[in-house]
Amino acid sequence: MADKKNSNNFIGFRLSQKLLNKLDLFSEQINKSRGMLAKEALREWINFELLNQTNDMIIVSKSLLIELFNSQIETDLKKYAEINSDLIADIMRFSIAEPMNKKSIKDYNKFFTDFFGKKGLKWFNTLDVKKKSDLIILRGLHDLDENFSIFFIHFFKNIIKNHFNLAFKVKTEKMSPNLIYLEFVLD
Repeated sequence: MADKKNSNNFIGFRLSQKLLNKLDLFSEQINKSRGMLAKEALREWINFELLNQTNDMIIVSKSLLIELFNSQIETDLKKYAEINSDLIADIMRFSIAEPMNKKSIKDYNKFFTDFFGKKGLKWFNTLDVKKKSDLIILRGLHDLDENFSIFFIHFFKNIIKNHFNLAFKVKTEKMSPNLIYLEFVLD
């Protein structure tokens, strides 16, 4: 067990030359040190494994998800969005350990962008959720398709309405096969 008083704990391990070469190449491409990449990879893997173990989740490739969504009509996508938003809301409440309400929405926004962006499930290439006064702005760029955009709009609306228990008016709703832009005014 690591000494909790020492914040400079060190773990050493050996890597094959092939893996080390890949690490060096990736490190150079994104301009981060080997150590920084190793810490990020370990943190992401541990978080993912803990999430996977506690929520009975499985990994589905993007191509399979697109095929599944393409075979559905919008009412089914809405139903799937509601089911998934209920699961994700439970995960968020467990992770943030605060009630989901208007006061805590900023804390959840960071988790939300990390969880669905490049650090998490990778549903989005870029994702940004901001709260300005009583306005919530969600911008997301993904490489799935229009049915995913439809699914996610319903998903996000369900999170706000049913889990944060907030009434809202949609000010702007734009989407394309690769882009989602939503503005909500909270009542």
